[in-house]
Amino acid sequence: MQQNRKKIYEDKFKEILSKRDYPKNTIIKLKIFCNVDNRYYNLKIKID
Repeated sequence: MQQNRKKIYEDKFKEILSKRDYPKNTIIKLKIFCNVDNRYYNLKIKID
């Protein structure tokens, strides 16, 4: 379940961040806290 949740977060953030003016092949690292399962997720998002 945690892997699914992490994948969902990565996809959602990628969708949001890809609308910004980031250069191609940018890698963005995020650390977010999830209240549902009380843990942090380290996300690594690559903007294509």
